[in-house]
Amino acid sequence: MDAKKFLMYGSLSFAILLLSLTVVSAATVHLANAQSISTPSGIVDTSPNAAIIIINSDASSGNIFFNPNNVTIKVGEEILILNNSTSPQSFTSGKSAGDPASGTMFDTGLIPPKQFTEYTAANLREGQYPFHSTAAPSATGTLTVVAAKK
Repeated sequence: MDAKKFLMYGSLSFAILLLSLTVVSAATVHLANAQSISTPSGIVDTSPNAAIIIINSDASSGNIFFNPNNVTIKVGEEILILNNSTSPQSFTSGKSAGDPASGTMFDTGLIPPKQFTEYTAANLREGQYPFHSTAAPSATGTLTVVAAKK
């Protein structure tokens, strides 16, 4: 394949990848104290993501972690959570599964490997919210929510 065709196909593949990240395939986010949000398969989600969190596993130890594990967004903004690990993981409020506040503010439920979901922080006020994965106790982080500019 010559360089011109390689660049054309490479650019096309990249465009398809970006487009696929905006198509939500029956993603459901379960919000505590709020209704479930469902997006039917094939609908293009045009809302911007303020942050992207990737759930990964360390190649040498196999430990699951959030990257980044500290995220700052504004009230009402959306986060894209990608599970790049080989096992189902969640994005759940609280310090750990044993925390009495676990899942009370947000809980995506288990996200299958190589899949993604979105969470919109419509039910959160300004503050810091610890989060974890219910399937991997060592995977933790902090979501900081700041005021939206008026």
